[in-house]
Amino acid sequence: MMNNVLNKISKNIVERTKNNFEFKDINKKLDKFLNSKLEYALKAECIEQLYFLVLYKDAYVSPDPRYKEKLIPKALNILNVEDEGSFYNELNALKEVVNLFKEAVLMSI
Repeated sequence: MMNNVLNKISKNIVERTKNNFEFKDINKKLDKFLNSKLEYALKAECIEQLYFLVLYKDAYVSPDPRYKEKLIPKALNILNVEDEGSFYNELNALKEVVNLFKEAVLMSI
């Protein structure tokens, strides 16, 4: 049942990003990630952060659009992780990007 929750959230992420170039091939990457040998709790934490990334993806972070084009792929590197050791490094990178976007949204209010 818990895997169904992750699958539904993942499908929501795919739907919200289907027209964004930065999220190219996210469907395949998410499927591969969800089928990896990582523990469920790690997968859930990653999916949660990815969902926040999608929510804040339209934040204005720089007048140069290339800045955001570099940040999003950096955040999505977590989907290529195969072991727990590198997972935490990539999770921290994802959280940094999410926090940057979140702060940008809050600053615009």
